[in-house]
Amino acid sequence: MYDYTKKDILKSLLKAGLKKNDLVYVNPELFNFGIMKDAKNKEDYYKTFLNIILDVIGSKGTLVT
Repeated sequence: MYDYTKKDILKSLLKAGLKKNDLVYVNPELFNFGIMKDAKNKEDYYKTFLNIILDVIGSKGTLVT
């Protein structure tokens, strides 16, 4: 499994081409990405992904699970 940080998630999403106003599908099995170094618990883990994605796509973007 890989270890990564919040900054790594943001860099990876931007590198993948995610941008403002995008429509994003997120598979709920995010735990398959590995261990997030700064996550305190499972709730923090998922909230971190959610907040980073929402920050990137903005208020006019759409998130689908």
